[in-house]
Amino acid sequence: MPGTIHATSPAGYAVLQVVDKITAQRQKILMPTGGAKEFGTIRIVLRSCHKSAPDESKQDSAFVEVFDQKVNAENKIGPVFTGWMFSASPSISALEHPVYDVTLLECSNAPIKLPESSGSP
Repeated sequence: MPGTIHATSPAGYAVLQVVDKITAQRQKILMPTGGAKEFGTIRIVLRSCHKSAPDESKQDSAFVEVFDQKVNAENKIGPVFTGWMFSASPSISALEHPVYDVTLLECSNAPIKLPESSGSP
């Protein structure tokens, strides 16, 4: 429901899914808050992660920065995305990149064992 405030608590980890749209490689990555991971030419930095309360609908959120390691036309390396991602509504605030999709799957208070990925760059 629009305008509804959901109770959240800070979480130490986020599970993100990264997809290379060219090769169809898909990988789930576990990131600690404040951590960074590279996938292909992008570098993902997790600034904050908030987990919804157990008695609320699942609406985890994370503040993420994504940098493209390639030099763009202006010879600058800069963020291609800075903002909040939402696990329940990934299209509200999505990374718009010609090669990669990044989505938040969930936030967690403890590390999660992830299944093997379907390929890595």
